[in-house]
Amino acid sequence: MESNELVMPETPATQDKLLEIGRIAQRMIDKQRYVEKLEEALEKAKLEHKIISEQELPQAMGEIKMFAFRLSTGFRITLKPVFVVNYIKDKINDVEEWLDENNYSGMVKNVITVSIPKGASEEQIYRLEEAISNYQWEHERKKTINYQTLNAWGREMEREERIIPDDLFNVYRATKAIAE
Repeated sequence: MESNELVMPETPATQDKLLEIGRIAQRMIDKQRYVEKLEEALEKAKLEHKIISEQELPQAMGEIKMFAFRLSTGFRITLKPVFVVNYIKDKINDVEEWLDENNYSGMVKNVITVSIPKGASEEQIYRLEEAISNYQWEHERKKTINYQTLNAWGREMEREERIIPDDLFNVYRATKAIAE
């Protein structure tokens, strides 16, 4: 509702009180819009920071083979390598098979989500791991790899100069400027 139209309450209220409520409601809407503008500005600033820290500054420093320096304000700027690995979600079964075949078993975690109806006993819930299908409860099975585990594995593969298959994994390598 854009106008200051007021809906009359069932209990009697003074005109002054209704006007006060309308003003408070408008202040709330104004603050909501202000917060939305700030959030938009924050997203824009984060994107600009990312471009500067991951592209512009590393490129400029790299041109003169500079890896670190200190500003007069006391901040130390250092170039740090960034290495991120993630897997192609719809190929998780192929990823698991490749990991198993290459002696990296155990990285894939299975998560089963079950909708348990109201009134289920503790005993039923306890036995659920062994007999989930007997209860005919809806459930979902999902395979995942913890991102920290995957990135640690990726760094190990990189150190050992082993190939990470790009049909199963996405590998992101970059240099980022860090201010400390």
